[in-house]
Amino acid sequence: MAATITIEILGCGDAFDVRFGTSASLVTASKDGQSVQLMFDCGYQTPVAYLAQQPPVDSLDALYVSHFHGDHVLGISILLAYFVYQGPRSRPFTIVGQPGVKRVVEQLCDIAHPRMLSAIPFELRFLETTEPVHVGPLELSFAQTIHGLPNFAARLTCGSSIAALSGDGQITKESRELYEGASVLVHEGYGWSGSYPKHQAVDELLEMLADSETLQTLVLVHCSGSERRKIAQRLVEQASRLPFKVQLALPGERFEVSSA
Repeated sequence: MAATITIEILGCGDAFDVRFGTSASLVTASKDGQSVQLMFDCGYQTPVAYLAQQPPVDSLDALYVSHFHGDHVLGISILLAYFVYQGPRSRPFTIVGQPGVKRVVEQLCDIAHPRMLSAIPFELRFLETTEPVHVGPLELSFAQTIHGLPNFAARLTCGSSIAALSGDGQITKESRELYEGASVLVHEGYGWSGSYPKHQAVDELLEMLADSETLQTLVLVHCSGSERRKIAQRLVEQASRLPFKVQLALPGERFEVSSA
């Protein structure tokens, strides 16, 4: 049976972008009658974008946290509170992240909703790891990027379908190797060129990915608001020379990878 990965952009801006929202995605994977829905990061604007869809309280299976900056974690307590107070949710919920993610989530909930976790009506599971893990039919594997806090990009594999999401930070040899095989890559593109400490310049990213044998679509997220127009102009100018499709993400867009 076919294996499919769909990535929906919930937000694609930087930490302070009020127009495009903090960068986060909703991943749905299915294979052989099994399916899973996973949120990739949950910043302070993410619950608004997600809950605007009016999803059933049990529809989301898991959350992956790439790193612990506020624009990637501050929405977690709101998401969990929605499960508790607007459901209540009954199915288990899994949070995947590097070691320390459980402590961060507990601290956020203690501040925003004291005592909520002690009375949570469903099983809350934590997978603290940087080693490959399975969530339903979806395998996640990781590599670190260069960022202000440790950030782990994720490769998503479902059958023969492969996609990847970077989280924040500059591409590394390890993350470049992680992306090989992916048809769709959602990657930070903070500005077009120059030095962006702990963030990724698009021209350098394109150079690093130029020899990819599998990449079909590069989706740029976490763009600086002041750089977004310049990036768009440069992509138009270079479109005919690029070996794969490159586009600036917009909230609500979906990207799919399917295999037989």
